[in-house]
Amino acid sequence: MSSKTRHILFMVFAGLAFAAMLYHTVGAVQPFDTTPAWRHTLFIGICTICMYGLLKRPKWFVWFFGALTVQQLYSHGSHLIHLLQEDKLNFIDAAVVLLTPLVFILLLMDSKSKQ
Repeated sequence: MSSKTRHILFMVFAGLAFAAMLYHTVGAVQPFDTTPAWRHTLFIGICTICMYGLLKRPKWFVWFFGALTVQQLYSHGSHLIHLLQEDKLNFIDAAVVLLTPLVFILLLMDSKSKQ
């Protein structure tokens, strides 16, 4: 994959991180689900770090995003499995479970290309 293609993908994923930050901002100010406001507030910060990391890609960000990937797969993956057992689907959970590992792989490829 060319560096130009990776750059474009990272910009798209940074845009998705911005959308997630907006989602959590709304959730922190006006609760709309069972998620506590403090958790939404925490993820406002995490999404902000992700926007920066996806655009600038500092060396430490690969490890940060790797830890986030594990957490997201556990959290959203568990919820997705629970819903699927009830014949329900949450598109946010499905998108996070599919896209987060792909972004992590892309970050690993980008990191390796800079060595």
